[in-house]
Amino acid sequence: MGQRRPYLEGRRNIQKYEGIPRPITYQNLQSSYGDGAQITRLDGLGVGNNFLDITSDTRAAILNGSFDGTITYEPDVDR
Repeated sequence: MGQRRPYLEGRRNIQKYEGIPRPITYQNLQSSYGDGAQITRLDGLGVGNNFLDITSDTRAAILNGSFDGTITYEPDVDR
């Protein structure tokens, strides 16, 4: 297939952008470096060969037969 029109580099059709990293000093984030978020997976398969802990509520739902397919993971705080 490929492109319909060839790419032709010129002086007027190339733009440069410069990213300048800066700390967030105007917000109080109420968190520390390494704090994780609690994630709930609603759909999908696998976690990319990563080991993740599930919450005790999800574990109980799996064991008692009321599991609906949503998995809630523990926050990743110590990794």
